[in-house]
Order: sequence, then C-alpha cells, then structure tokens
Amino acid sequence: ILFYLFFSTVSAETISCPGNKEIDQLVDKGIALNNEGGNKEALKLFQKANDLAKSIGCEKGELNATRSIMMFYFNTYDYKKALEISNRARELAMSQKDYETLSSLCSRRGASYDELGLYDESLKEHEAAAEYMKLIAEPDKRHYQASLVYYNMTPYYQDRSNEKVLYYLKKSREEILKINNNSKDIPLEKKIDMLVSINMNLGIHYRDRNNKGRNVKLSEFHFMEALKQFDLVKGDVLPNTKIDLYQALQEFYQMKKDYKKAIEYGENMLILEKSNSMPYNRRVGYMVLAKSYLGIGDHATSQKYL
Repeated sequence: ILFYLFFSTVSAETISCPGNKEIDQLVDKGIALNNEGGNKEALKLFQKANDLAKSIGCEKGELNATRSIMMFYFNTYDYKKALEISNRARELAMSQKDYETLSSLCSRRGASYDELGLYDESLKEHEAAAEYMKLIAEPDKRHYQASLVYYNMTPYYQDRSNEKVLYYLKKSREEILKINNNSKDIPLEKKIDMLVSINMNLGIHYRDRNNKGRNVKLSEFHFMEALKQFDLVKGDVLPNTKIDLYQALQEFYQMKKDYKKAIEYGENMLILEKSNSMPYNRRVGYMVLAKSYLGIGDHATSQKYL
C-alpha cells in the first residue's frame, strides 16, 4: 500500500503498457478481496487501478479495471450502474479488438437489461455477445465464452419457453465440456465452476412446477452432479456459486419434504453467506428454513427465521 502512495512521483516512462503489472496487481488483489466478501475495499482497488491507467494512457489497463468495476456493480445488483460503466468498457474493447471481452460485456449487459425488465434490449445484447464470441481466435477461450453466452441467455427465456431454456443450458454444457481439463487458457477451476452452475440450473429447470417437462428425478441427478464436481477442484469453486447451489438444494429438499436435508443445506449456505454478503440468498434461506423447521415441528426456530 505504501508503494502505491508515493507511486505518482515515478515517471510514467517506467511503467510498461500494455500489460501493466501494477494495474494488473491492483485488479487481481481487488478480485481476490471481492471473492472473500471485501466488497468496498475491492471497489477502491478497481478505481485506483482505473485512475492509474488513465493517468498514463494505458488503455489495456483501463479496460481491465473498468470491466472489473462493471462486474462489481453487476454482482451487487446495481444493474443501472453496471450498464453505465459498461459503455466505456465496450468502447475500449472495440478499439483493442478484444472480442472475448466484447462478448462478455454484451452478455452481462443483456443480463442487466433483463433484470431491469428491458427485454428487447436484453435480447439484442445476447445476440451481439454470440456474434463477438465467434471471433475469438483461441479455441478453448471461444468454447468457454460460448458456454457463458448460452448460459446467460436462459434467464431471457425463463417463463417464455421451457424448451429454449433447456436448449441453451444443454448448449452451454456442450461447449464447456469441449475444454480439456489441462487447458493452458482456461483453468480447471473456471471450467468446473461453470459446470456446477450449469448442472445447478438444469436441476432448477427440472424442479420448476411451471415446467411441462418437470422431472424430480432428473432434477436431483443434476444437483448431485454439481456436488460431485466440487470434489474435482478441492473446493476451489467461487463462494457465490457454492452459495447458490446450497440454496437450490435447500429449496429442492424442502419441496420433497425432506426437511432435515433442507435444513442442513440452508444452514451451510448461511455460514458461507456471512462472509460474502448475498442478501437475496439470505432472505430466501431464512424463508425456506422457517418452513423446514416448521416441517419438523420446531416452532421456536421456525419463528426465529421468520
């Protein structure tokens, strides 16, 4: 930290760009902090990296920092702010012909518009993400981004077409499975995190009461597949992915009236959520735990969660 306090006295010529190490270190530290639940501290580091990049005219570093700021706001449910920040990130990515980032940005913009109820804009962004994805040169990076694009298209079709939700989830899984476990471009942890998310959402899809193809056995199968995949990377899956999965399992077993399992997953989810601040998950967790404790006749604990 002290190094960065007097860094401004060093001439800009000493800083290499693109690929500036100091900017990248700030962003990487911010991402690590964010994953550990240090949201405010992470944002400060991203903004510091952005200011440094602008001060020396390092557009590659500015893109890295701006994209991280955009993702910070997206992950904290501030979709309007995420869209606002993404305009500059998209401009920078276009000038650098960074198609991987462009595809990712459009995909997140599509998800943001969807959350805001602007569905026409959402679909346009998802379609743009799919077009940029095709221009990515490295095969494994292209497969990963394709998986992400298809995965992010499913919320758009939720309540519109169960068939398309299933189609895009399967396409997402198909693309991620094309990546070798020893890929030099996509770490195994990143691949597994995506697979866990896909299987979790397949489980949710088959559990959905409004789904004509509802299949509780298939739902449980995909949830179990997601749990098995955790073991492949010794727990190095992102905390928010694990929180989402535990919550989905909690709701699944509450639906099956297996209240003890619902309580187990719900309590485990809340332990993780304490250090990762995901209020939506916390609210749902409390609600389902209240019902589950009521289901086993523990009225006092049920009342506590209510």
